[in-house]
Amino acid sequence: MYKWRWQLSNELSRINNSSQVAESYGIQAERANNLNDAELIIKEAFSHSNPAILEVDITEEENVFPIIPPGGSNLEAILK
Repeated sequence: MYKWRWQLSNELSRINNSSQVAESYGIQAERANNLNDAELIIKEAFSHSNPAILEVDITEEENVFPIIPPGGSNLEAILK
């Protein structure tokens, strides 16, 4: 969300199960619902050289930095 504009990824997450898609290609897929689980799956993903897809749930109102404004470039990233 940027200035209270909801992102499409929020809507897609309801209809898309990227974990199942990844696993169908033989790629490890993990999902975390909290910080402790996120730390565990990140450590696991970096413990080997195979590809992995990690889904981490965050609160919709939480700002995750850096934020690229809609229509902006990487040079306009908001860092805090």
